[in-house]
Amino acid sequence: MDGTTKPLSVLLIEDSPEEAELIQVMLTQSRRERVRVEHVSRLCDGLACLASAPVDVILLDFSLPDSKGLVSFEKVRAAAPHVPIVILTNLDDEETALLAVREGAQDYLVKRQVDNELLLRSIRYAIERMHAERALWESEERYALAVSGANDGIWDWNLTTGIAYFSPRWKAMLGYRDDEIGFGIEEWFSRVHPEDNTGLRKALEAHLTGAAACRRRAAPAAFRARTQNVQQERHAHLGAFAGACGSRRRRQRHTNSWLADRHNGSQASRRAAPPRRPVRRAHAAPEPHALPGSP
Repeated sequence: MDGTTKPLSVLLIEDSPEEAELIQVMLTQSRRERVRVEHVSRLCDGLACLASAPVDVILLDFSLPDSKGLVSFEKVRAAAPHVPIVILTNLDDEETALLAVREGAQDYLVKRQVDNELLLRSIRYAIERMHAERALWESEERYALAVSGANDGIWDWNLTTGIAYFSPRWKAMLGYRDDEIGFGIEEWFSRVHPEDNTGLRKALEAHLTGAAACRRRAAPAAFRARTQNVQQERHAHLGAFAGACGSRRRRQRHTNSWLADRHNGSQASRRAAPPRRPVRRAHAAPEPHALPGSP
């Protein structure tokens, strides 16, 4: 390794001097990177270190003199939300460590079962996973900013739970406050014009079942939606599909591009919007779901 390469900065929060020394010895045995370890024995000292200097990874013991268990993890994560945390635990704390992983810790290690290879590999993977998660967060934030600057509303349908999220912009474009629309997919279908409802359901069903037209990414379906003012309709494209077609879906995400209004039967002038490129995201494979109310 190039001697000018920046060393890997590790914050070790461990109250046992013997175990802390053993972990530091393991870290110095790395052949791939230089490691600089900052060791403290109390959580308050670890939080002070995080406030004073950046680190690449945190090794956190679950049994400290001034804090224990998930409380320790939550405090460290709040102080350094973008730094990967690896939990160091004893056998009797393993279940709590698993809870921490579910809450956002990158990994946990049982101290009596750790060797230098396992420790270093866990640290490397924790850092890489955190980098990947940050890239995803930033990508989604950029997409949200792009949508907020456009005339689009977003809805996100969880096919496993049946819960649908409608963005505040989506609701506002139909004349509703954020608290006036619930979390069922029928909140959307019930506001689609009856003459357009069947065609819209078929277009979405084709996407969920992986029909040929869906795989070819045909032009988005157009439909009319009724606003809170029953004398007004809004014209929209179904918008971009997010993710793969067919049964490889747990969530269904779309944008709605609102084109023009129709008042009291007279259509206002409108300008057709070009089809949007789909946002592709990978998801685990559930069983296909039928649309509510579909034939």
